[in-house]
Amino acid sequence: MSSLAKEHAMETTSRDLSQGATTLFDQENAHGSNTPSSVQSVGSGSDSAITFVVPGDPVPFARAGARGAMRFTPKRQRDFMALAKLAAHQAMGNRPPLEGPVELCVEAVFLYPKGWSTKKRAAHTWKLSRPDLSNIEKLVEDSLNEIVFLDDSQVVRRGPGCCKRYGDRAETHITVRSLGGPAE
Repeated sequence: MSSLAKEHAMETTSRDLSQGATTLFDQENAHGSNTPSSVQSVGSGSDSAITFVVPGDPVPFARAGARGAMRFTPKRQRDFMALAKLAAHQAMGNRPPLEGPVELCVEAVFLYPKGWSTKKRAAHTWKLSRPDLSNIEKLVEDSLNEIVFLDDSQVVRRGPGCCKRYGDRAETHITVRSLGGPAE
């Protein structure tokens, strides 16, 4: 891709992010959640880790829907991807995408069901129902392409702490760590 094409793609992506994420930001802020400003970058070199939080319910990858011959990505999925991309851009700053093998850790946190007592909440940590963790991870991988890493094929290992659990705030914690080694 030429530098002019990359520049145009970045401008378009930034515009799309701000437009696509506005609705979700408004929706999340109405519920008291943070915008994706909880961004952290830890370490340097091969031990560097990029960590950030995407507020709101974790969203699984879904196959594109179809209306006649036209295919589309569901709005909920588009909104989550826009928010994840925005948080990833903030976390990366001016750094280029990671090259070589990376480790991805996704911690999907869902709100406790409203009818659960304090005793039941204490007894249940893990979310055993849908959506599948692997589908949430897939959407996160797709969202981080060309921002945190060049391509999701670079994800060669899942990090410790990858899980799907209940919590007091719905959010998705994402950590990407470079494993060093040469890029192919």
